[in-house]
Amino acid sequence: MNQKSASRSDGAAEALKILRLIRMLPSGAAATTAELAEKLARAGAPMSERSLQRTLRALADAPGFPVVCDETERSHRWGWDPKAALLTAPEPSHADAVLLRLAGRLLVQHVPDRLLSRLRPQLKLSDSPVLPVCALPDALPRIPAAVKPTVLETAARAYAEGRRMKMRLRENRRTVEALVTVLGLFEAAGSLFLVCLRGEETVPSHMPLSRILEARVTVFAAAPAPDAFSVTAYAEAQDVNPNRGELIRISFLTPDGPLLASLRSQPLASSQTIVPEEEDFRVSALVPDSPLLSAWLTLHAAHIRDVRREASTQGI
Repeated sequence: MNQKSASRSDGAAEALKILRLIRMLPSGAAATTAELAEKLARAGAPMSERSLQRTLRALADAPGFPVVCDETERSHRWGWDPKAALLTAPEPSHADAVLLRLAGRLLVQHVPDRLLSRLRPQLKLSDSPVLPVCALPDALPRIPAAVKPTVLETAARAYAEGRRMKMRLRENRRTVEALVTVLGLFEAAGSLFLVCLRGEETVPSHMPLSRILEARVTVFAAAPAPDAFSVTAYAEAQDVNPNRGELIRISFLTPDGPLLASLRSQPLASSQTIVPEEEDFRVSALVPDSPLLSAWLTLHAAHIRDVRREASTQGI
């Protein structure tokens, strides 16, 4: 390899190393130089702390580049400006930008506003004009329960690092402490629930994140998750959604018209069937019984008849 080729190769390697560094920066000035150096080493792109410090200082001093530094402590802390969009490569397509904007609108209906405040700039990944979007709730809107952003951050970090989390929470009108292994998170009826193993228990349990007052990651290794554990299967087996009732088979007759066309394009469930019957069509599906279902049937009462509700033990 000649000198010019070697120089290009070294330059490309250095550029890739800096790109990896940028992708490792947390939102806000939260990571020390030593922590970032350790991450780079684990990623196979080692850099001395002195070189790393010079690189970070150059990025922070670059006009318009959103790297920030907290110099209030002896160990400087670095991060991505939380008010800036994430750096992405490649630039998202117009359709991707629209979907990200829509995802943000949907999240507002299910996630506390404080958790989204730092995420909003990251959902704006394009400087191009984005097609306006909105999302209408399917039922009576409720304000999501308040959650401390630090609690969610700690739970996510404990899981990522394979360590237990110690927390203080409200339980039965008193404050208690617990050491847990984090298994997952699920949302239901506007609340976020933490799924975990408490202490030495081997059976998972859950609690609203809104009840956790404070939390920290410990040095203790996380307990192993139960065999074949699935947070989705666990969540579906819990009775935490007041709008969801027992699974039933609903069926009714409706004529060939706008309602039937709507049900063909947007079925009530994947189990839905539409079968001709007399001069109309029999629509049948396995759905959770709920006030929302009753409201839907009342709304379309002029276009349906012979409504039948039958108990079912089958899955949706």
